[in-house]
Amino acid sequence: MVFKLARISYLTRRGSSYYARLRVPAELVAIVGRSEFTKALGTKDENEAKRRLWPVIERWRAQLDDVSRRRTLSEDDRAAAPWSHYEGTPDRDDASRAARPTQTDIDAATRSLFANAGTIDASDPLAMLDATIEVMAMQSAGALDAARRQAKAADLRKHLVSGELALVRHEIDEFARKHDLIIPRGSPEEAELGRRMIRAEIEALERTFERDRGDYGGTPRDPIVKPATTQVRERAKPGETIPELFEAYARDNPKGIAADTLNQARRDIGTFLDLHGRTLPVRRIDARPFVNGRRFFASIR
Repeated sequence: MVFKLARISYLTRRGSSYYARLRVPAELVAIVGRSEFTKALGTKDENEAKRRLWPVIERWRAQLDDVSRRRTLSEDDRAAAPWSHYEGTPDRDDASRAARPTQTDIDAATRSLFANAGTIDASDPLAMLDATIEVMAMQSAGALDAARRQAKAADLRKHLVSGELALVRHEIDEFARKHDLIIPRGSPEEAELGRRMIRAEIEALERTFERDRGDYGGTPRDPIVKPATTQVRERAKPGETIPELFEAYARDNPKGIAADTLNQARRDIGTFLDLHGRTLPVRRIDARPFVNGRRFFASIR
């Protein structure tokens, strides 16, 4: 059934029920996967529909703003992703090993078992199992963890051949979220990044196997698992880019700076951003861009 437009462009009506509607900008349709958002407002009263409309529209706008500030995968991203995942391995492995029961813990549990031996019905297999299972689990914790990691490594090697991404998809999603990337599901970009993540995870597991043998000096053998030579460029949030912040400062002009001086600052800021990227967050301005952009800083004193 065709929607009929009500008196507010974001409000539509089907029969006697009201719906919120927002068209997706043409350049975002392929990313969002639809050309329009629609949602039932759960009322037949027009005034109530108007009241419920705007929170829905604002949520959609926020979603579209988030998508619009994201960027596609770059070569720097492809190079950085494997190492970004791999370099957290030592901390994760240390935490896992620290959580295992120590021999002192096992000895204490064993003593407690023997102290309570008189209360256990030795003729009841389930009672015996219940009494001893805690000590057995503590004794086998290291071996069970090693077996789990070996099984995961075997599955990852199979997935590397088949192209399955199930075991690393959460890592892909987190990398995309952290760096404001657009990585569509099922895309060649996702497949490539997934393969790199799998190779990094296999190398990470190899380090844990070496640690099982007491070797803490291992390094990656896979050539793609190495420190990135370039940083993944972080993007400022909407409203927080350097040009936007400068224009807000220029409008307020608390020090009464002359228009010519402000215009010179704009030119110098443009030069600075041509060098470091127009989406560079203010908090990423450290010593290196400071030296390269000293004219920018001097111009707004």
